[in-house]
Amino acid sequence: MPTERKALLAQTGQALGAAEAFLAAARARLVARVAPAGRVEPERFDADQLAGHGLAWMAGYVEALRQMRSWAARLDEAARFGDIEALILEIVYGEYLAQLAGGIPMSQGEFARAQDLGLADENMALLRAGEAGSLSAGGAAARLRLGARLAEAGEGAFGDPGIDDAALGLIRDQVRRFAEHEVAPYAQEWHRRDELIPLPVIEALGRMGVFGMTIPEEHGGLGLGKTAMSIVSE
Repeated sequence: MPTERKALLAQTGQALGAAEAFLAAARARLVARVAPAGRVEPERFDADQLAGHGLAWMAGYVEALRQMRSWAARLDEAARFGDIEALILEIVYGEYLAQLAGGIPMSQGEFARAQDLGLADENMALLRAGEAGSLSAGGAAARLRLGARLAEAGEGAFGDPGIDDAALGLIRDQVRRFAEHEVAPYAQEWHRRDELIPLPVIEALGRMGVFGMTIPEEHGGLGLGKTAMSIVSE
């Protein structure tokens, strides 16, 4: 299995290169349309908002792929890149590469498609061939394997987030225990009755400092930053 995980890191590295080349081509196409003289012309950009919005989403997806692989590489260096983490990486790459090639749902009625940016078949082929194409094709199978692996692992098995801050680890455990005991047993009934979240639950979260997590300490918050907020939200 360690050999397979090393191979996955190499595979995602090649796929990331393809995604970056795809993004560079998309950006060049948009620049040619909205900044033909080298400087963005507001009127042109305003008329091409869909393409601009789409490029921003594509850039976000490619950055997410870059950061996912960086996370996996850090875990691998620390000998913490296991089966669950490898499957998460494989699934994310498969899904995001497929959406980059076929269309990113920016909203229910707005999609970022390569052809809307004027990309040619040769540009889209970057994501449909080689390692990128293999990862896209294998995404559904990887999801099934991850589901089975999580079922075997039991409660709380969501993979290693790669966070080495002990304080953040304690926050994660505390909020998870709260969710397991105070939310999960009752959430379905609240939903079925179309009820608001009970005030005692909100008050308990407030006492834990959840709502002031990213507010600076001088203003009454915990000043822990966005990573802590993300951990609590998850």
